[in-house]
Amino acid sequence: MIAAAARTTADSELTGATQAEEIRALHLSLALTVLFACGAVVIALLSDSETMTLEAITAGIDIVVAFLAIFVARKLHEPANEHYQAPRPSCGSSMAGWPWGSARPS
Repeated sequence: MIAAAARTTADSELTGATQAEEIRALHLSLALTVLFACGAVVIALLSDSETMTLEAITAGIDIVVAFLAIFVARKLHEPANEHYQAPRPSCGSSMAGWPWGSARPS
């Protein structure tokens, strides 16, 4: 029993380290995407190339996706928000504690 509890604690610490590593990797990905986008914009302006202009636009979209990935990864690792947790009625109750009253309209 104690070994299982110790293993659970070690797993949660490992998960914390893994989560930090995931966020760090997403930040690195964002930085490289921004560098690539800046390079694509410079090349598009200097060469007046439509292909490179389209590449720069898609790199801008990639930057937005990278920001969203960081946002979602952080949200996934947060604890549940108690505000959105509905109260659970006991078995056989009329659900009177719920915001909308009883389960069946009278």
